[in-house]
Amino acid sequence: MKDLIIQKKLDNSQKEELENFIQEFGNVSIWQTPLWNEVVLLESNQTWFILKENKKISAFCVVIERIVIARITFGPIYKEEKSGFEILESIYNYYKKGFIGLLYIQPEIMCSGIFNSSLTEKLNCRVKKTTTTWATKLINLSQSEEAIYSKFNQNHKRSIKKAKDAGFIVKALNPINEYVLFYGIYKEMHEHRKIQAIISDEKIFVDLCDRLVEKNKCFIYGIYDSNDKLQGAALFIKEGNRLIYQFGASRKEIKMPLLHLVFHKTIIDAKNNNFEHFDLGGYAKGDNINEQTNNINRFKDGFNGELIVYPTSISVEINPIIAIFVKIIKLVL
Repeated sequence: MKDLIIQKKLDNSQKEELENFIQEFGNVSIWQTPLWNEVVLLESNQTWFILKENKKISAFCVVIERIVIARITFGPIYKEEKSGFEILESIYNYYKKGFIGLLYIQPEIMCSGIFNSSLTEKLNCRVKKTTTTWATKLINLSQSEEAIYSKFNQNHKRSIKKAKDAGFIVKALNPINEYVLFYGIYKEMHEHRKIQAIISDEKIFVDLCDRLVEKNKCFIYGIYDSNDKLQGAALFIKEGNRLIYQFGASRKEIKMPLLHLVFHKTIIDAKNNNFEHFDLGGYAKGDNINEQTNNINRFKDGFNGELIVYPTSISVEINPIIAIFVKIIKLVL
């Protein structure tokens, strides 16, 4: 017996059931978890789709809606391809009745099989590959600590040594007052570099840190000077057998690179906690990369991880008339 649940908001029992499924499944992006969507997105403009077989979850997905565009980030999540097709078909049929023009999907690498088949035929609609491709860099933690460190480039090794020699140390943040300090550093760095932050609200930032720590879903490490003053920090999310960098920042007045030491400490701790991979949290590909993004790429290159390219994202035409309107607006802008 199959059941399809479509809801704007999950109750506590549904959240717990999904969390158990995610725990069993393994590498599920935080973007597809109830915690992220409840705390960061405040449960607004989202719809949950849960497919059950014999009262057990076989596939699920959260879709974020914005005016006439819907988006799936690293989903859907499914155990078997048949269930993956079924939940995608359900999502398509649901939005077909409304005012969504286009559905953008960035597949999760562990659940990409259904995107290798002809979705155009199965959904009876126009499906196109986009120019956006998600990639990341992975460090294999089965290597020895010495082997991992030996692959860092010379600049990274020098930065790590320089920070240590200057008396900087890395340790877990104090949840009592240091998440607020972390946010202040994070906000200041983004404003200084004129880049958009993932989270732009202090309360949401602190709530996310609190909830992740409460559920043992992350490492939050700070880097402290010889006076024990917090000078930078980073958040790393536990996703199955991988630990993934989410975001980090250091004070602009400190001219010395600091996050290299934070990453080195975290990579070793991830290995000692039996994670299989350390994920550097995305890697920009393409010809139109700006200087800021290129600098971030160079930082990640220095750890010499393996480049992993995800399946190309796609756009599904839900409503042809509205889809044309969306494309015209994009061209104008």
